[in-house]
Amino acid sequence: RRTWALVPAWFFLFLAPSSSFAPLMRLYAEHRMMIPLMALTSTVALATDRASIMLFGKGTPKKSAFFIIILLSAISLAWGVLSHQRNRIYESNISFWNNTVSASPANKEAWTGLGASLALAGRKTEAENAYQKALLLDPYNPAVHNNLGALYLDTGRFKDAMAHFRAMAILEP
Repeated sequence: RRTWALVPAWFFLFLAPSSSFAPLMRLYAEHRMMIPLMALTSTVALATDRASIMLFGKGTPKKSAFFIIILLSAISLAWGVLSHQRNRIYESNISFWNNTVSASPANKEAWTGLGASLALAGRKTEAENAYQKALLLDPYNPAVHNNLGALYLDTGRFKDAMAHFRAMAILEP
């Protein structure tokens, strides 16, 4: 009965298939929000049109059109700036995982991802620290033991590498 109630219904109906039927387990699965956000975008456009009619009436199309263009341009610019800031997080794997770790410090997958990204970038000490934090959160994670063993092997710490490879072999024969 209320027109505005269609907006959240539209949003959640389009979001539901990617959330309920086939949940996305990856941390980077934000692309699923594109279609549901059309509800918000359309609502802003229609609300702007409604506001221009309330302010200027239907008899002044030039003023109304100018108002709509200016307001929607300002909203688009603001959203563009926010999107640009958000996209800076995706510039590299390291910045992505750093952001994820800062948002969720108890996420063992985030620490593992950060460690792997740092190791690939040659930042071995930082990678070791990230892997150690991942092991503190989940000491029974064979992937972290494997990655840490490979890091130690690469840096010539053979005894430490063997200890982690043994732990990995016990956890995942």
